[in-house]
Amino acid sequence: MKYKIIVLFVISLFLLLVFFMCDLIVKRAIRKYVLPKLNNLGYKLVRKEFPGFFSTGNFREVGISIGILTNYRSFYSLYCNIYYNKGNTTDIEMMTIRIDCIMFFISKITYMPEI
Repeated sequence: MKYKIIVLFVISLFLLLVFFMCDLIVKRAIRKYVLPKLNNLGYKLVRKEFPGFFSTGNFREVGISIGILTNYRSFYSLYCNIYYNKGNTTDIEMMTIRIDCIMFFISKITYMPEI
């Protein structure tokens, strides 16, 4: 009984760490890549939204992509819905970004639809 509680605690702690790291990666991607691109085009970020673990937003992919490269580094993709508008207008548009990561580093950002 005692070991079951310890195992459940370790698993829940691991999942909490994964959620925390994913949130940090998405925030860093928005701050370093998405916001400068939106600002250069005259758009303003309204909000961000997590589409869900098995949802890929506007991308027509099925499932999630997690794998292991040959040099023992893991790669995965995170998805985030970005809502933005032009200046002070009330028309809100939505795009999905795919953040391709290797370990905890961002390797590529893909926009759908491309802005």
